[in-house]
Amino acid sequence: EDFWSRFRVETLVAELERKQIDVICELGGGDGRVSIPLISNGLGVISVEPLYSGCVKVAKHGIPVFCGTIQDLKLPKGILPAIGFFDVLEHIENDAEFLNELHRCLATSGRIFLTVPAHQWLYSNHDVALGHFRRYSEAALKERLLSAGFEVEKIGFLFSLLVIPALFLRRIPFVF
Repeated sequence: EDFWSRFRVETLVAELERKQIDVICELGGGDGRVSIPLISNGLGVISVEPLYSGCVKVAKHGIPVFCGTIQDLKLPKGILPAIGFFDVLEHIENDAEFLNELHRCLATSGRIFLTVPAHQWLYSNHDVALGHFRRYSEAALKERLLSAGFEVEKIGFLFSLLVIPALFLRRIPFVF
């Protein structure tokens, strides 16, 4: 229930409503930080989570959950109408392969929604501790998405004002 989580979910709910998304497959749902508020806002969520502990937490809220990865599901081509993955892509070593699989599973008129940590130049010990392989610039994320066959409709930043504090609190100590 921290400010970041609430703001991110409120922004996401507004975007999903604008795009008239009723059901979303959330990848890497973790402890339900996104899926639980989505459900409480009337959206349908199916969660795919590789960690058993996360699956248990999400399932306790009545959310259908598959314990594994999207690759484990071996879904037919074009079956998912909407996919969400929020602060997940940076944890995946081969992000290009992952995005290619998502593109294969997504319906022709489907949409993806995602968040990632911004600015590779802010990469620090905090990212290492969280298991991140990278951060993304707007250009790098767009290139990755286009290379996987997606059309990019919108890319933006949340919490731009936190870049300077992050630079001083995380990046500079990491460099030295």
